[in-house]
Amino acid sequence: MKKYSTKFFFLFFLILILVSLIDLFFGPYPVLKGLITKDGYSLQILLYFRLPSLLLAFSSGILLSLSGAIFQSILSNPLADPYILGISGGAASFILISNLFKIPQEFPYSFFAAFFGACFNGFLVYFLSLKKGKLLSNRLLITGIILNGFYSAIILFSMALLDTLELNRFIYWMMGSFSERTLRESILLFAITLFLFIPSILFYRGLDLLSLGNDEASSTGLETDNFILFSYLMGSLLSALSVSFVGIIGFVGLIVPNLVRIFIGSQHRVLLPSSAVLGALFLISSDLITKFKIFQNVPVGALSALLGVPFFIYLMRKNGTP
Repeated sequence: MKKYSTKFFFLFFLILILVSLIDLFFGPYPVLKGLITKDGYSLQILLYFRLPSLLLAFSSGILLSLSGAIFQSILSNPLADPYILGISGGAASFILISNLFKIPQEFPYSFFAAFFGACFNGFLVYFLSLKKGKLLSNRLLITGIILNGFYSAIILFSMALLDTLELNRFIYWMMGSFSERTLRESILLFAITLFLFIPSILFYRGLDLLSLGNDEASSTGLETDNFILFSYLMGSLLSALSVSFVGIIGFVGLIVPNLVRIFIGSQHRVLLPSSAVLGALFLISSDLITKFKIFQNVPVGALSALLGVPFFIYLMRKNGTP
């Protein structure tokens, strides 16, 4: 553990609270002033527009960051990410396919479709990356990228069959959006995220053992195959939950855990909760940026990709991945 890990964690947490308050009250309409003067509109704007987007950004940041941290640990690859591995694409494509079969798109139907798609892709990437029982990290990334292209084709094909109204809705959702859900739905995602947070954090002991290598982990009594399988399911569950509510937001699970390793350390007891805090901060900050006039029409997924692609290239060169 790094010397200043606790200080960095609390610094991130305090910044998260500050940025959340700014995101809640900042925008074209002066909500804070309106609440003081009791203008009759500010409370409604706060409850039905600002608060839902804040809760969605907070929850998605936690879900995607924890998912990325888990995948990077069980695959021993800092480039692993639910978006790069095609898990987010698999979840989104199954949601679109379910829509073509007239399956309702509200929770929990969209989540079940997303989770099935995420798990299907996760295990497909995993098994296609095995060679004589050994997982090849380079092959894993290449397989994920190839499957991402396949899911993009499925998504485009499915979208071509939608009517104009549904097409517009899905295009905006595909780019990552915090404005398409109600207050009730955003509170639901927030509650589920908090419920899943504790069991996700409890993975830290097994992940620390896996970092020593599968043989060493097995010698301590850890059933590595079962643990990796269960971790894969958990990572897919977290990613699918985010996709089903806010669409595809890439590279959060790549950027955040690696930044935490730089500033705080690699011990999962601090890595996982710190990734959750920094992930929430990352997406709430992105939501705040989109409130500025110049960025109002920019989807959150585009902002994360603008930061994520250069960071991915940096990590790829740093780790010597061809």
